[in-house]
Amino acid sequence: MGKLLSLIIGEEERPVQAIPLEHAVLCMNCETVFDMAERICPVCCSETFLNIGVALGDEETKSRIRRQAVTA
Repeated sequence: MGKLLSLIIGEEERPVQAIPLEHAVLCMNCETVFDMAERICPVCCSETFLNIGVALGDEETKSRIRRQAVTA
């Protein structure tokens, strides 16, 4: 699941959402990145998304994602 972190830029502190690559998906409708545990885009409610870890990850990450998909 994503974690809310704080990033300090200059004097300003901003919240930052961090999502591990194997959990990150890209909504094909509105191009929002979100945690795949949600299964529905939090912005547009689309159920069509691309698993970023499968598209960009190394072989170990891709294997881990595929194993998770089989057990889910």
